[in-house]
Amino acid sequence: MTTQISKMLQTAQGVRIECETRIQAPAQLVWDVLQEPSRRIEWDARLTDCTLLTARPIARGARIRTNYAMLGWVEIEYTSWQPAVRSAVKSVATSRLNVIESLVASWNLTASDDGATLWKTQIVLKGVGGRRLGSLLERALIGPLMVWLTKKSARTLQALVEREYRELGQAATVAA
Repeated sequence: MTTQISKMLQTAQGVRIECETRIQAPAQLVWDVLQEPSRRIEWDARLTDCTLLTARPIARGARIRTNYAMLGWVEIEYTSWQPAVRSAVKSVATSRLNVIESLVASWNLTASDDGATLWKTQIVLKGVGGRRLGSLLERALIGPLMVWLTKKSARTLQALVEREYRELGQAATVAA
C-alpha cells in the first residue's frame, strides 16, 4: 500500500511543507538510509551533494552541508537526535545569493503494527528579501518547488528502502 500526503502552508515563520509517506519496512532500516549523509543523494531529489562536516557518530550538534541544485548550499545542524524516531535540524549558514534565508525541519518515524513505518517530513523555509519579497518568493518559487521535490524524494526513498528490505528478506531466506 502506497500512501503519500503532502501540503504547503504559509505561516509567519515562512512556508511550511509537510509530507507523510508510508514505507513497508522497519523504522530502523528507514532511519539508517534516511540519516546516512553519503546516501542522501541516492534518494533526495533536492540535493546534488551532502557532506558530514563533523566527526561521527552523528548526534545532536552534528553539522551537514547540503548542496541544492538551484538554490546553493545550506549548512544545517541537528537540534534533535532520537534514533529510529526523530531528528530535527536548523540552518546555521547559507551560500551567497541563496533565496533561502533560513530553514528548520524534522523527520519523524512511527512504526506500525504491520511492520511498516510512517515517515513524516516537516520543513519551514523562509525566503530572503524581507516580509514582502520573502513571502512572495516562498509562495511563488520556494514552496511549490520544494513541495514537488520533497514528494519526489519521498517516493524515491520509499522505493529504495522497500527494495533493500525485500533483498534483506531474500538473503535471510537463502541463508536459512
